Amino acid sequence: MRSHAMAAGRHVLWIVGPALGHASRCLLIARELRASHGIDSHFIGSDRHGFHARLLAPDFGTTDLGCAPTDHGRFADGVLAHARQSRPGAICIDCSPVPWMLAMPPLPAPTVYLTNHFLSHGPARTLQDDLWQQNQVPWCAERQSRGLRAIASARALYEASLVLFCDPSSLVPQSPQPPANAQVIGACCWTPAANLPAALEPLQDVLFVSFGSTGRGTIPAEMLERLARVGRTTPRTVVRIDQGSIRIDDQRLPLGGFVPTPGILGRSGLALTHGGTGSTYQAMAHGVPTLVWPAHRNHHVLGERIEDLGIGVLLDPSGWTDGLARFETDFDALVSRSRAHAFDLAQGPAHGARLISELLRA
Repeated sequence: MRSHAMAAGRHVLWIVGPALGHASRCLLIARELRASHGIDSHFIGSDRHGFHARLLAPDFGTTDLGCAPTDHGRFADGVLAHARQSRPGAICIDCSPVPWMLAMPPLPAPTVYLTNHFLSHGPARTLQDDLWQQNQVPWCAERQSRGLRAIASARALYEASLVLFCDPSSLVPQSPQPPANAQVIGACCWTPAANLPAALEPLQDVLFVSFGSTGRGTIPAEMLERLARVGRTTPRTVVRIDQGSIRIDDQRLPLGGFVPTPGILGRSGLALTHGGTGSTYQAMAHGVPTLVWPAHRNHHVLGERIEDLGIGVLLDPSGWTDGLARFETDFDALVSRSRAHAFDLAQGPAHGARLISELLRA
């Protein structure tokens, strides 16, 4: 734990999930809050992957609650105790609400939920919806035992004073309109200040493969072989990001820190991701056509949105060859549309920080 004194009401308390995508996008907004608005932050949550210590603690106070959000009663009690003690001006949440928010009474400050439109307000079924269906009876009983109001679905757990969709605007449908308290701020993708390894400097038109901290590790050999040849007469180089290393085809390069993703995407002809918003949105920002090889339902939903937009393809694990065939056939059109949908990654954190600062001043 790292902490420092902060004035009550003039700082933000962040409740952050353990995955890299959660920690990194909150870091960007917190930095912008401090630099542009003079508002400090403190982070609490579960750090089972070590990203809070590696990313957040160098800049901000952090507290590991010592339990995962799946230990929902204990995690919710820890959050509530910390919020009452620290008296923040606002509480920002970037952590899947199921199941810990089921045990959470109203928090003692205005709340901001950072999420993705396709998770909280989209029409497609999500992992959180599935978990609700499987556990609705015991979870509702626990809420009743804690004296909390009944809810009709997991989507109700995303209710907040302000909801921020951390998505490119092109991925958010124009209809139906989101609630008045919800805003699209743009993607928030952290990129490390790291130099590109010398072995990557001369490469061009590579296949970029990244499965983040939550993706599946196994890729069918045929899939990689065919992707390496899409639109080419000779196979392209495969650059794969693994935990703590980069692989260039069969050569592994050890890394001392995080991967310099923008430098690799700038040399990429296509990207294969697990459907996490970090690597997928960074590929979108660089105008790189993207294939999604999902590890769970939420990744699948984002893959569907990418395909609907015409900038990539979902590779359904139950029948991925059909999706790959579509990608091969439409590759030139996918490249053109992906370049047209490229965007600036700097806008999301600045927009989010401005809205949070306005909430504190209200």
